[in-house]
Amino acid sequence: MRQELMARLVREQAARDTFLATISATGKPSLPSILAMTSVDSSNQAWLRPILLAHGWPRRAVLDSVGIEAVFLIVQHADRDPEWQAAMLPQLKAAHLDGELDGQSVALLTDRVAKAQHRPQVYGTQTTFTGRTPIVDPIEDSAHVDERRASMGLPPLAVYMQILDSMVTSSGKH
Repeated sequence: MRQELMARLVREQAARDTFLATISATGKPSLPSILAMTSVDSSNQAWLRPILLAHGWPRRAVLDSVGIEAVFLIVQHADRDPEWQAAMLPQLKAAHLDGELDGQSVALLTDRVAKAQHRPQVYGTQTTFTGRTPIVDPIEDSAHVDERRASMGLPPLAVYMQILDSMVTSSGKH
């Protein structure tokens, strides 16, 4: 399973690198980069979904941290199946409470699910791009977002936005 996960992770990251490179170069993503990313994400989700339904969230005793990160990224990027993402969230939270998964992963999926359900996000991890500029999607109780972010091991929102901005405006290096 790990070898297949690593191959899928390489394809997934390559599609995202191309997507970000087109935004960096032109201020907007290209249709081919969007289609490539969607295709990879759909294929990954179709492969992983039955495995997780049968076996649950992987533990470090079975899969190393890089493999678990690959599983997380597939779930996080399965935007064509937001119900599955929402169904996976309790498993991620349980893995985090057991010390098997970092808080950042839980925060990212929590916000992704909230956004898909048209609710304000909790941790401020989800953005929408306006040209080359990332704009934070609506946040619930934004006055206390940095406290919630810190509780999950995330940097303050202002630092996160600087990181996102540098990813897009850099000379193609991500």
